Amino acid sequence: MANNKAKLRIGIAVSVIIAVTALITCVVPLKTVAYTVTVEYQETEPCETQVEMPLQYEVSIFEDYDVWLYEDYRDYLSWQIYEKGYVEHSNWDFSKKLRFVPVITMYIDGDIDAGGWYDAYITFYFLGKGVWEYLSGEVDKDDIEAYGGSLSHHKRMYIDETCSDQVTFFAVDIDAENAEWFYDYRIEPGTKTVTKTEYREVTKQRPETRYKEVTLLDYLLHYP
Repeated sequence: MANNKAKLRIGIAVSVIIAVTALITCVVPLKTVAYTVTVEYQETEPCETQVEMPLQYEVSIFEDYDVWLYEDYRDYLSWQIYEKGYVEHSNWDFSKKLRFVPVITMYIDGDIDAGGWYDAYITFYFLGKGVWEYLSGEVDKDDIEAYGGSLSHHKRMYIDETCSDQVTFFAVDIDAENAEWFYDYRIEPGTKTVTKTEYREVTKQRPETRYKEVTLLDYLLHYP
């Protein structure tokens, strides 16, 4: 009888030990293991693009108001060939082979980073003495533009970087001694290709190591 009770106690103790061991093995975290996950993050990176930008320039004006004199008729013919490519006699007053006309010279400093084409435009507005003498008060630009005539010219030139050029416009149909006049001009530059760097936010992914505790059973089954 006593032996049976002893055996029973031993059996209960062994069962308890087995149960506790199984509980610890299956439930209680005992091992620390590493695992990898993919995470997203933001990063700023440069982005280069090619854009077309106007050429830079500086212009200065030399104005010959009423002081430029055609020395002879040949100069006028040479100017016509240069300006128009042909000779047009009708605009010249043969009785005045020497006369004062407005002359405007533009000095253009080109873009220091790129060569390119530049278009220079000028319009002369003039009002003959026979007209403006009848206007009351002082003649201003509005009067000249409203009641007078106009002459427009255009020249195109190529300027290398770090270089400059000049262009001269002659208003040969304006008798500067017997007219009121003024001019407007503009420069239209070409374009250059410029590399422009911009920065943008992009989403990227990277692996990241993390750690966790697992049960002994889980470790034995999944982490050899």
